[in-house]
Amino acid sequence: MNDGGLKKPPHSAHAFSETLHQSTHHAAPPLAPVFLPKLYSLFFATTLAGDRMEWDALGAIGQIVAAAGVIISLVYLSRQIAQNTRSLKNANAALVQSNFQQLARQAYLDRDLADLVIRAMADAEDLPPAERLASRAYFFDWLKTAEIAHHQYRCGELDESLWAASLEFYKAYFKTPGFRSYWAERQSAFVPEFRAAMGEWLEAPSALTRTDLYLESAPKASDSSADFQAESPAKTPDCP
Repeated sequence: MNDGGLKKPPHSAHAFSETLHQSTHHAAPPLAPVFLPKLYSLFFATTLAGDRMEWDALGAIGQIVAAAGVIISLVYLSRQIAQNTRSLKNANAALVQSNFQQLARQAYLDRDLADLVIRAMADAEDLPPAERLASRAYFFDWLKTAEIAHHQYRCGELDESLWAASLEFYKAYFKTPGFRSYWAERQSAFVPEFRAAMGEWLEAPSALTRTDLYLESAPKASDSSADFQAESPAKTPDCP
């Protein structure tokens, strides 16, 4: 029978289910595709922030380790420099002592030379040319030895105590008339710093008796021992 073109409502459960499925299919899209990108972005941002914090922490630790390494290297380097300086001073002290021994050895092995030096220190006028030349060469050796030691002392390569003791011995010779005469003639052969220092030493008081006067009136051995014991320190300080 003609129903006038009107669609009849479904009368079966299957038809109703089909109709419900079609209406659901054309409804609003599900929530997952909308929220998943936002959740992923939030997770990715959180992960990046955590990684950045970890890298910052590792960088800070690396800087601390590097700074500690630099400090350790500086401490080691300073110790090496101190040891090298100590070794250099010891070597220079040995050189000063060796120069002293060489000059003294010449005098006690050659009595003729010793006699010549004694007369030359008194600035004897009757020295023949050969003896005058020999004595002047001996004076030159003494002065050059002192000049080298003075240079090492000025450069911090010789202990002050050793230099001070050596200087007193030098001055006992330099203040003799013969040395003064030679110095007045030949001082231009030495460096300016040593010439200036010599000018002060020749005018300063000395702890030791001038060598030529000492030889004329040498003290007795017992007196020398008593003076030495009185002036000796109670305890020798350790080497720095």
